[in-house]
Amino acid sequence: MCILIACLIFQIESMIFCFIQKHQGISKTLQKFTMPNSLVGLLITVFALYTFAVVCLYYRNCLAQDENMAYLKKNFPEYISGFQSLPNFTICEADRYFMNVVICGGGP
Repeated sequence: MCILIACLIFQIESMIFCFIQKHQGISKTLQKFTMPNSLVGLLITVFALYTFAVVCLYYRNCLAQDENMAYLKKNFPEYISGFQSLPNFTICEADRYFMNVVICGGGP
């Protein structure tokens, strides 16, 4: 699941990188609104770190495969029959740290 999330985020960030490069090409032609190369490098670094951070955050909150059914039996016993028919599923439980990162951008 974390690999899928990483691929989705990487795809979106690749589109952003392409937009930045297109913007830089047009702005150099028009000689207006050009971003410094250091800012472009900073943006690329921030986006790369963001991808890594989000994948680590989801990995931290996903339950192990053997814990999924126990979690369902404890918290949602009415859905056990539906989940038993699924060959593969993942449960990610949002804890306080996850909610702080999502809402506030980090911090304790």
